[in-house]
Amino acid sequence: MGGRENPLVEALDSDRDGTISEEEIKSAALALAALDKDKNGSLSQDEFRPPRGPEGRGPGGPEGRGQGGPEGRGPGFEGGPRGPGGR
Repeated sequence: MGGRENPLVEALDSDRDGTISEEEIKSAALALAALDKDKNGSLSQDEFRPPRGPEGRGPGGPEGRGQGGPEGRGPGFEGGPRGPGGR
């Protein structure tokens, strides 16, 4: 898949072949129980959400906007149709 994997899919696809097989479906309850970090019998969004990027932010950089650079647009961004700075 690339990037951050979905914890639910990771838990269910035990052989990591990208397909959830009949056997993996049969084992789903046990696989999902392994995600229950606080052992309360249910899964909160924090338990099944993909892990966040550095410093608890979204993927890739400040506020989840990529690699940094002007307003999180990545290095070398020249502002697109509005010219340097994008304004």
